[in-house]
Amino acid sequence: MNYKPETKFVRSERGGHVHYEGSRGKADYNECYKPYFEEISYAVGDNGRVSGIRKNGLKYKGYVISTGKMNEKKAFYVIPEIDEDHEVSVSDEQIKEAVRAFQIDYNRRKNGLKDKKGKFIEFFDLPHDGETRPVFYIELGGRLYFGYTPRLRLMFEHTILDGLHQEEEITDFSKNMFGYSRQNGDSHKSRLFFTDAVITNQATVLQPKNLILAEPKPTSYLEYVCQNDGKPVKTYNDKDFRLRGTKQYWLQNTVNDGIASDKENVKSTIKPLKEGCTFEGKTRFQNLTALELGLLIWSVRLEKDSQMNVGKAKAYGYGRIKVNKTDLYLQNQQSAYIPGLEGLSDVQMVKLSEEERDTFINAYKVFLADWLKGEEHSASSWTSCHAAVFAEEDQKWAQKVLLQNPSLGDFFYMKKRVASGQMVQYMSLEKKPGSQNFGIFKQKNNPLPTVFDYRQNDSNRKKQFLKGEQQSGTDV
Repeated sequence: MNYKPETKFVRSERGGHVHYEGSRGKADYNECYKPYFEEISYAVGDNGRVSGIRKNGLKYKGYVISTGKMNEKKAFYVIPEIDEDHEVSVSDEQIKEAVRAFQIDYNRRKNGLKDKKGKFIEFFDLPHDGETRPVFYIELGGRLYFGYTPRLRLMFEHTILDGLHQEEEITDFSKNMFGYSRQNGDSHKSRLFFTDAVITNQATVLQPKNLILAEPKPTSYLEYVCQNDGKPVKTYNDKDFRLRGTKQYWLQNTVNDGIASDKENVKSTIKPLKEGCTFEGKTRFQNLTALELGLLIWSVRLEKDSQMNVGKAKAYGYGRIKVNKTDLYLQNQQSAYIPGLEGLSDVQMVKLSEEERDTFINAYKVFLADWLKGEEHSASSWTSCHAAVFAEEDQKWAQKVLLQNPSLGDFFYMKKRVASGQMVQYMSLEKKPGSQNFGIFKQKNNPLPTVFDYRQNDSNRKKQFLKGEQQSGTDV
C-alpha cells in the first residue's frame, strides 16, 4: 500500500472536504510501494461490497489492482474475472480510437511514470501480446475509454485548432516572408535569414538553475478558452469555443526561482547570464516589398521604450531584453555590374539614415491602419521596393488607430508594463498567505483577467491619480 502497515491516520477538514492523513506525514509513506495487479479470490457481503480477499478459496475470482502513488491514497480495487457469457460489443474503429486515446495520455505522462531508479514502470503501458490485464473502461459519446484507474482521462470533442474558426487558409505577411508548405503541394520559400546573436561584451554566467518548465495543458480551459461572464463554462467540448489569444509572458522586475525540482524527468536546467550583457546579430532579407521590410524592422525594434523577453525561462522573469540599435543596409544593385567585381559578395551595401529607415515602418503602419479602418491612402507603392512618404498628421493618425486596436493595444502594453507580485506568481496548490490558490480558482470557474482588464485598471488608477492631483492644486 501507499502507507506503511502501522500508519495511524488523522482526520482533518480542508476546503469543505474530510481528509485522512498519516500522523507522521512523509515518514508514513511506503517507499517500496509499486503499482500492481494480482489474481485473487474474494467474497461479497449482503450489502454488495467486497467482504474478504484471499489468494484462493473464496467464492469469486478476479484481480486486485492498486495504481500509482497518490497522497492520502488508502484504497485498492477488485475487478471480477472475465465473464465469457456477457460480451461488450465494440467496433474495430472504437478499439482503434480507444488505444489511440490511451497512448496519447500515456506518452504525455511517460516521463513521470518512473520508479526511484529512473526506470519506466511497465504497469502503465499497454499489455504485451497474449497478456491479459484488468482495466477500467467506459463508453461515452460513442467512444470507448480504458485505463488502470477508475478516473479515466477523456478526450475533448474538438481539437485546439477548431478554436481558430478560420474557414480558409490565407497567405498573410508572415507566411509570405517566412515561407510555408501546405498539404496541397503549394509552397513558398523563406526570404529571411537570421544569424545567431553573439555576445559583444564580457558576460558573467550565473549558477545553473533547475526549474520546471511545463507545457500548456488543454485541461486549463479557463485560461485558454474565451469565457462568457455569468454563463456555463466553455470547454473544448463546445462547438463554438474560441481560443483566448496568443500566449505571451509578462516582463518582470525581478527574477524568481518559481517551482524548482531535482527530479530528472521533469526538471530543465538553465544557465542564466548576469544582466548587462549585449548581443549583436544580423537579419538578411531578399526581395521584400517596402511594406514587408517596414513590418520586419518594426517587429524587431517595436515602439519607443518597448522591451521583450526571449528564452525558455520567460515565465520566471529571465530573458528580458531591449533592442537599442537597428541599422538598415540595402544593396546597391548597380554595383553588381561594375567591371572587375566578382559576384554578389562584392555588391556594395548602403547604410540608410534613421529617417530613411523609419520611412518603411511608417509606410507599413499607415497601410495597417487603412486596413483596420477599411480605408485607403492614395499610394501606388504598396508592392514596390520603395516606401511612400506620409505627412506627420497621417503618421499620428495611423499610430492612434493601431494602439486603439484591442490586440495591438494589448501587445504593446505587455512590451512596456513591468509586472510583479501576484500578477506573475504561479498559483499555489496549498493555502498560503499572500498567494492565490489554484483549487479555489478552479472551483469558482472564473477565468484569469485579460490583458485588457489590466490596461483598464491602470488607466483608471492614472485617472484617479490625476484627479486627486488637480483637486489638491498640484501641477501635473
